[in-house]
Amino acid sequence: MKIYLATDHAGFYLKESIKSNLVSRGFLVEDYGANNFEESDDYPDLIFPCVKDYIKETGGNLDKGFAVVLGGSGTGEAIVANRVRGARAVILNANTTESLELVKLGRSHNDANVLSIGSRFVNEEQVLEAIKIFQTTRFEAGRHKTRVFKIDYLV
Repeated sequence: MKIYLATDHAGFYLKESIKSNLVSRGFLVEDYGANNFEESDDYPDLIFPCVKDYIKETGGNLDKGFAVVLGGSGTGEAIVANRVRGARAVILNANTTESLELVKLGRSHNDANVLSIGSRFVNEEQVLEAIKIFQTTRFEAGRHKTRVFKIDYLV
């Protein structure tokens, strides 16, 4: 499975740590940067190409991979990700069990395919758990399928 990663300076160190962990576990990781800590970088310049390529290469199909984007709060990164047609980002930005449950609901009800991380509010262990949730939680479809279609094609 391929994981597409991108961050600005706020998530740089967490991204590097997550990347090492994922590679050691056999994941193919495509790193869109930041490649060094640079406070003047702008997250849209890094997040948008990552998510755009993810959607172009996989069609947003989680069996082929997903994108993980990081920033200070994860909010701006999710907004940028959601500008790419076919991308559906969910945010993890609280170190709580409920926050992980929201990630799971984002997968099962909204077919989320981008995980946006608020690196100032979570730790590596929680991010890796959220990635596991992304891998193992399936979209329920059913009544949610029509809503996701509307998100992708009518809005």
